[in-house]
Amino acid sequence: TPPYFPISNECFAEVFDPLSTCGGIGPYLITGWEPGDRMNLQVNPDWPGAAPVFANIQLRFYADADSLRRSLADFRSVDLAWTGLPYADYVSLQSTDADGDGRSDFTAWAGPDIFKSYLIFDQATAPWDSRKVREAAAYALDREALAQLFNGSRHPLYSPVPDTIPGHVDVFPERNLAQARALLLEVGYSQTQPLPITIWYLNDGRYTQLEEAYANAIKAQLEETGVFQVSLEGAPWEIFQTQIFSCAYPAYLVGWPSPGSPTNYLDASSWTDFFVQNTDRGFCSNYTSDAMDDLMEAAAAATDTAERLTIYQQVQTLWAQDYPTLELTQEPRYALSLAKIGGVAIDALGLMHYDTLTKE
Repeated sequence: TPPYFPISNECFAEVFDPLSTCGGIGPYLITGWEPGDRMNLQVNPDWPGAAPVFANIQLRFYADADSLRRSLADFRSVDLAWTGLPYADYVSLQSTDADGDGRSDFTAWAGPDIFKSYLIFDQATAPWDSRKVREAAAYALDREALAQLFNGSRHPLYSPVPDTIPGHVDVFPERNLAQARALLLEVGYSQTQPLPITIWYLNDGRYTQLEEAYANAIKAQLEETGVFQVSLEGAPWEIFQTQIFSCAYPAYLVGWPSPGSPTNYLDASSWTDFFVQNTDRGFCSNYTSDAMDDLMEAAAAATDTAERLTIYQQVQTLWAQDYPTLELTQEPRYALSLAKIGGVAIDALGLMHYDTLTKE
């Protein structure tokens, strides 16, 4: 449960309990929970808001994407699929018209951006201790081309804050290889004096099955400068996380938030604060900045929404000077329903609001 969701003082877990049916106070109660199989929801009679259309909803969980697709497309045993449905199926099923009435059998839905992919550089380690080297990497990368690798599921990201989050501003530069070379030359690197670097990435499919191709595309773009010489190293998450938490990787490709986990809050803080407040542990960028610390303190103290948005815009501007992280792509939450389903609403945390669903 995100930290600001209200919970019942009569139903809560003192310690983590995966079988607990307690939840936040909302339009539905959890009446049945079989982990990995299904969850049953029943309308909350004490809910003070508008009554949901459906008195009962059943959520089903699938071990593999193929089973989910068949349940939706072949058997129509579920009305809607979202997390776990491959983007390729999301696209292809939109053209299905089994009865030939000229109307798609499915309706596509998309919510706000709920995931970002980015590079982290250990700024206590050469060459990433040089701001100009970090900036050169930013100029060398073509986010449009990187996003295309995902066949439409991802979009370019030019900020630490996704496009759909309030306060977002584009701050990172468009690709400019000449500028990248010029910055590298200022710190002594050139085509005759190249800069060898290693980038680590997750090779276990934690985010997608395209991570190796994604890392290779980043390598190719950086090497187009004629200066960066990139070696790639892959590792599964079990090894990867121990290494990044101990600052063992000088540069690596990762995503936020963890798969299946929403961010804690709805605003820009969820996409920025952690990366500048835990820099000597966690993701281990070893980034330090008094100016950034001052902005973080000001944002935390501000109670006026407009003031907070202004501060976070300043945070993003400073981000593009220091590069605590270098964001590349972003991805929204997708859902596909039978055509008779309406009212699909996905919020900025990537959570679906079941109380708004309708059915013809």
